[in-house]
Amino acid sequence: MTTTYAKHMRRMIPISALLLSLSIHAQPEEKQLGNWVTGEKGAGIYNKMRITPDTISIAPGNRSDYFYFAPEENPIWCKTNYKVISRSHGDSYPDQDSGSRAIARKVGRKYEIVLLELEHGECVGFLLQMAFPSDIDNAADVTTYDEKHRGRSWLFYHRVVQGVK
Repeated sequence: MTTTYAKHMRRMIPISALLLSLSIHAQPEEKQLGNWVTGEKGAGIYNKMRITPDTISIAPGNRSDYFYFAPEENPIWCKTNYKVISRSHGDSYPDQDSGSRAIARKVGRKYEIVLLELEHGECVGFLLQMAFPSDIDNAADVTTYDEKHRGRSWLFYHRVVQGVK
């Protein structure tokens, strides 16, 4: 019986090593993908965002077209490429306001934080930070930064269509 066990273990070691290797190199979940809207006042510039694996499109809007997502070819969209420059986790995120931080601490909220760098081009190049709260599905606290990494806007978004086809 010991010999049979040893044979099985020798067969399992390469399979276990392969599975471990695959899990280490697996792509992280792309939480930023999808169609995002904010209903906050003063969000006319960044009312809607459509994020695919390679591009981000930003559209202004008002409450009358809150859930309307025009085709990409529509001139309302400002579209540019982006890259993920960091991913992290924490019980707060950079530039989080103190009120939001206190509420998060009180309810035990954690965040997955993704920092995107937008290319210069059709849209003005800047950084976009998305902090996904652990206790609210399809939601993100979004901070935009200028080229000098100064915070410029702080908005709450929710996803209206999960993922991108």
